Amino acid sequence: MNQLIEMISPRYDLAWGGAITRLKIQQRKCTTFISKETNPECCVCNYDHCERVKSQTKEIWNWKKHTTQDITNYYGILPPSNSPYLRCDIETDLEKLCLVLLGVWSIAVPHHIMRMIGDADSTPSVKLEKELLQSISDAAVASGNAIAVGKWGNIHDCHKIWPRSWNKQPIIYKGYGRYNLESHHTNYIFFDDGTCDSLDTGEFASKLARQISRGARRRIPLITVLVGGTLHALESICIDLEKQIPVVVVDESGQLANVFCKYLKLTE
Repeated sequence: MNQLIEMISPRYDLAWGGAITRLKIQQRKCTTFISKETNPECCVCNYDHCERVKSQTKEIWNWKKHTTQDITNYYGILPPSNSPYLRCDIETDLEKLCLVLLGVWSIAVPHHIMRMIGDADSTPSVKLEKELLQSISDAAVASGNAIAVGKWGNIHDCHKIWPRSWNKQPIIYKGYGRYNLESHHTNYIFFDDGTCDSLDTGEFASKLARQISRGARRRIPLITVLVGGTLHALESICIDLEKQIPVVVVDESGQLANVFCKYLKLTE
């Protein structure tokens, strides 16, 4: 897969840049150096700490306690896709993000939402992969939008994205980002918990999909599609079912999906 991010300079000619500024959307950074058990020279967050502020006690790193918020300095256009992106704090009001998507970025209110749950390690068969990707592609073309939601610190080479102002020194990554960006997406929302190369359970993306579907008196049908997946996706799927959101499980796509299909077949 080709890398989407090269060295990206800031774009100051954004027609919607002022709207993001007025919304005061924030990002997050680690403030306390707590050593990894496996590498005492590296903080649990995987970022370099210029100030090297170390915890004086044997604490367990927690993003709610050991990070701080600041106004986001990362939003703009990702070349070569020419798609808008936004880095936001993990605690950002979800309805505010809906406003960004539907108002600031002028995405048309969709007729339906298809939320994909998967993982980088799931490898469907070639035939299944082609059929699935074709179906997703047809749905995306029909709606005109394919929104990517992921953790900021997990995006490969995202440290090469320049902030929109240089009043602060960019934070350096020890990690490299575990995921490459797919260039076919039309919009990118990157949530930020102050970590790099850490687990993304998909909870944030699921909550955002539900908010787009049912927030502010919207009634947009939502479907969850499980492709592979791990146990971390189980809670999100259970919540969807409790809220009567249909869940489509793709058989032979790997891991959690295969387990579900195995036991569903026993009920036939």
